[in-house]
Amino acid sequence: MAIVVRSQGGKWQKATKVEFTDEAQLQKLLYDSPELIPTSYDEDQPAVFIKEAGLPGSGYTDLLGVDGRGNIFVVETKLARNDEVRRKVIGQVLEYAAYLWKMQFEDFDSLFHKKAGFPVLDLLEERIPGIVRDEVRNAIARNLSSGAFQLFIAVDEMNDELEKIIGYVSSLRTRGKRKTRPQGHLKPHAPVGLFHLHLMASRRPQ
Repeated sequence: MAIVVRSQGGKWQKATKVEFTDEAQLQKLLYDSPELIPTSYDEDQPAVFIKEAGLPGSGYTDLLGVDGRGNIFVVETKLARNDEVRRKVIGQVLEYAAYLWKMQFEDFDSLFHKKAGFPVLDLLEERIPGIVRDEVRNAIARNLSSGAFQLFIAVDEMNDELEKIIGYVSSLRTRGKRKTRPQGHLKPHAPVGLFHLHLMASRRPQ
């Protein structure tokens, strides 16, 4: 099925396929247009993101974000031609989540201050005037403490290997309340358990 788009007041046109030269280009697209990341049902709760946040003991997240309710988002980008997309990318995004888990709010805040030049609550208040800063701060701290993150893998194109891995991990259920539940769709979905892994991808027409 062809995808059609139109500018405001314009005619419907067939969408043009975008070829990314590298992962940095895909990362920049999502950073410049964070509304492409399905973080929430509520459009009044936009998220703020930073790029290449360095996590002590781990690596650099492609994108790290938070919204006005204190939800925390980790986005890892990979191109389909990158061999890592098949096996390493899921472990990579889970590793970033593991190193965010139990992080103190002050350390999380410093990641935004270093990259964006302002504390995270200031950045959120600029996007969402009227937030209750103490409530948002407490929500962020709770999510850091419990590891309640929304994890996203953004790829330019789904491939069979990654789809199989995602399908397998989706079938797993851990005991108790902790779950890892990858989902392959573009629609926003409420977080489930500790991790909520979205797969953002396009499927090549057959």
